Amino acid sequence: MKSIPVTKNQANAVAESVREHLNLDDNVQVAVIQKRKQAPIPNFTFLFQAVGYFAMNEITPSSLKLLWYFLTKMQYSNHIGIDQQTMVEETGMPMPTVKASIRQLKEKKVLLSYDDMQDHRRNVYIINPNIAWRGTANARGKAIKKLMEIDPNQLNMFGKLFESINERGLPIEKK
Repeated sequence: MKSIPVTKNQANAVAESVREHLNLDDNVQVAVIQKRKQAPIPNFTFLFQAVGYFAMNEITPSSLKLLWYFLTKMQYSNHIGIDQQTMVEETGMPMPTVKASIRQLKEKKVLLSYDDMQDHRRNVYIINPNIAWRGTANARGKAIKKLMEIDPNQLNMFGKLFESINERGLPIEKK
């Protein structure tokens, strides 16, 4: 359907035409509602505050550099489909450092991964949705719920701070 902007006079004329065509009496109101333009959504990612402290104290500078690189490459739902050679080329880090950083990010539960279904030589990486999120809040809640069904401990990077996650993906604190 094509959207055509109309003036107030044109909208009134359309409403009057509909009234006449349908033989509507004065007790029936006809309105023409023009859809408002939506501002384009900027390209951004939510980064949660606890990550700053965690990054300063829990991971090496090279792992932090790779994490920032991942955040710049992250697609919706936190997926990152980049091979390690590309990481080496784009970050300037040597391959052993990239591998060690990936290992540390996985151990700290910052990074999750699974085999690429199309190219079994590659992994698809996912940033833990408790660190950052690119997408809607509802999609985040669904992703957290699904990941917790697979392995309830894989998202628990901050220790036993939270009892569980509610349906919107928000933590429920332990009492």
